[in-house]
Amino acid sequence: MTTAYACYEEDGGRATVTFARELAQAPDRVWQALTDARALEHWFPAVIEGDLRPGGAVRFVFADPDASDSAGEITEFEVGSRLTFTWGKDILRSELEPTPGGTRLHFTQLLARPDHAARDAAGWHVCLDRLTAHLAGDETTAPPTEPTPEWQALHDAYAQRGFPAGAEPA
Repeated sequence: MTTAYACYEEDGGRATVTFARELAQAPDRVWQALTDARALEHWFPAVIEGDLRPGGAVRFVFADPDASDSAGEITEFEVGSRLTFTWGKDILRSELEPTPGGTRLHFTQLLARPDHAARDAAGWHVCLDRLTAHLAGDETTAPPTEPTPEWQALHDAYAQRGFPAGAEPA
């Protein structure tokens, strides 16, 4: 488990959870992991179907048959550097910055509900750890489909760090 915890803040009155991850791979390799369906299945919690372009409609399909699919829209798509989309009432933004050692990934979630901060930070923490492992060559990684002990420990750590909590596990 990585200890690169997220930061929580209010951005224009909206709660945000932001991660900064240092990745050893070049930006084009990280971009591929953010946008390619085969790569996403190793770390992202849903299959993304749709049109990857600004204004493109996307749908998030979950492996869990009890989970409802949801819809979103691509709001920013700058090849190799920025991907932003809506996911329900939340906004997810991934920004890539080249570094001498690879890439710095800034991953931000603008939350519709602040009480989701600890829950979602723990979930994205797990997913980003799996992204890091996948980029390092681990093809066995997959996002969890239910809360795990790893997620629970991270949720508790985020709540202790002052992230608003109270949302049920997703």
